[in-house]
Amino acid sequence: MLSNCLVTNPTFEITIESSASTVPTRTFKTNENLAKLRASNAKDKLSKALTKNGVKKSQLVFSDSKAVVQGPEYQKDAIENMAVYEQYQYIKIKAGPKK
Repeated sequence: MLSNCLVTNPTFEITIESSASTVPTRTFKTNENLAKLRASNAKDKLSKALTKNGVKKSQLVFSDSKAVVQGPEYQKDAIENMAVYEQYQYIKIKAGPKK
């Protein structure tokens, strides 16, 4: 667990990558907005969880988040090919000792 690693490393750098597929979204206006919101929400949730476990905010260094829209061009086939588009809807979080 990251909070345990911070006991032996005073500072960790955390990188968040979020993605949205090319399937249009009305709720978030654009897929870029959706990807950015995913990254922002992940950062907030991770910060809260770590501080709840005793990690000081000063120990957390977040690099700039990367929010992307990717995947095959949308062909109005989201229901039939959901599995194709789902793989482009994710959040990746990487953490390591700050250099």
